[in-house]
Amino acid sequence: MTAGKEPFPTIYVDSQKENERWAIISKSQMKNVKKLWHREQMKNEAKEKKEAEDLLRREKNLEEAKKVIIKNDPSLPEPKCVKIGALEAYRGQRVKIFGWIHRLRRQGKNLMFIVLRDGTGFLQCVLSDALCQCYNGLLLSTESSVAVYGTLNLVPEGKQVGDLDGALFWFSSSTFFHFSDRRKSKGGNIE
Repeated sequence: MTAGKEPFPTIYVDSQKENERWAIISKSQMKNVKKLWHREQMKNEAKEKKEAEDLLRREKNLEEAKKVIIKNDPSLPEPKCVKIGALEAYRGQRVKIFGWIHRLRRQGKNLMFIVLRDGTGFLQCVLSDALCQCYNGLLLSTESSVAVYGTLNLVPEGKQVGDLDGALFWFSSSTFFHFSDRRKSKGGNIE
């Protein structure tokens, strides 16, 4: 007989009698074991079904996200490539920052907060609308390498940027793309 499938094998328990070590399980105990087994089987089937549905939904979302294309706006000024540690002098200007995602928080479908680090400091970036819905935006995870283009602004009075000590700026991104190797950024991956 196969364990884990019906019909169940003979199940033994500690015997109540002095001269016997093992005894066959009683009918009421066997009935309870079968109920527990059936309940676990139903839970596992429901879990597998839910996982399959989630996988299909995720694949559908990724296919739809491939249709969202982020284009660099030629009317905007050319961004200056800057390290996070030297950003204070570029307040209100369009800059390009390379870094790794330190923290990532999604707020619904249209808003994403990224804490970016580049070895010289940390910066909170706010991405919205199409930037959150594009294929690369959906695949972002911590430690992903990114290049972010946007305008640097002071944190509004009375607000703070998470739990980052000394964070004075937040970054409103107008264009963004994801890549895994810095050398690819020179080829102009933005359309």
